[in-house]
Amino acid sequence: MNVNATLIVQAINFFIAYLFFRTLVFKPGCQILEKEQHEKDSLQNSVDSKTAAISSQEEKRDQQWDRTYRSFKKQIPVQPNRVDFFHDLTPAIKVGSITKTRLDRATQNTVEALVHTIQERYAGSSK
Repeated sequence: MNVNATLIVQAINFFIAYLFFRTLVFKPGCQILEKEQHEKDSLQNSVDSKTAAISSQEEKRDQQWDRTYRSFKKQIPVQPNRVDFFHDLTPAIKVGSITKTRLDRATQNTVEALVHTIQERYAGSSK
């Protein structure tokens, strides 16, 4: 194998190019990527903590709602039977039986009153 000067110059050029890229391109590029990864992790941690806080608040709200619901359910007023309630307040009303003659007389009086009212109205409007 023959090693001449061109091969040595190419090796030196490669080494110089490698150092150049490593210091000026790869190092800042890697720093930028690490910085972005750190920001991404920071944002994800923030989202996770806020999600946990919201879940905690929702759980507390649900527990409070359950306690309030159970409390109100225990305190529902019992409605008394209205008939029993008014039975004690009002005197007993007894409805007597109506005879046929009383019913006929009441019907006749109502008919006479209606006829009299109608005659007065039509007699007053025809004048």
